[in-house]
Amino acid sequence: MKELFVWQDRYSLNVGTIDQQHKNWLGIMNKLFHVFSNKGNKTEVLKILQEMKSYTVFHFGVEERYFAQYNYADAENHKKMHKEFIVTLDKFKIDYERDSKTLTMEMMTFMQKWLTKHILKEDIKYSKLFTSKGL
Repeated sequence: MKELFVWQDRYSLNVGTIDQQHKNWLGIMNKLFHVFSNKGNKTEVLKILQEMKSYTVFHFGVEERYFAQYNYADAENHKKMHKEFIVTLDKFKIDYERDSKTLTMEMMTFMQKWLTKHILKEDIKYSKLFTSKGL
C-alpha cells in the first residue's frame, strides 16, 4: 500500500508517547488515502474520518494533560490551535458528506501541511520540557 504520509526522523520529539501517537495519526491518514484512492465508498471514508477525529481528540487530550502537569508556558495558545484544528476537521467531514469527489484530497493536503508544521514548529517547543521531566 502506497503511503501519502511517511514518518521521518525529523518529526520525532523524543517523547515516546507523543511520537507514537503522531505515527498512529499518520497511519489513519494513510488508511483514508488508501480507501479514497481506491474509490472506497462514502460510508468507509466517513468511518475513517470519525476515527481520525476521535484519535485527534484523544491525542490532543494527552498533550494538554502534559501541558497542565508540567506547567507548559504556551499551553493556552497551543490548545487554541488544537480547537481550531478540530473545527476544521468537522468542517471537512460536513463538506465531504455534501460532495464526496475532491474534498478528501484537499483535506489530506491540508492535514499533511498542518501536521508537519504543527510538529516541527509548535510541538517541538514543548519537547525539551517534556523530555527533561522524563517523558
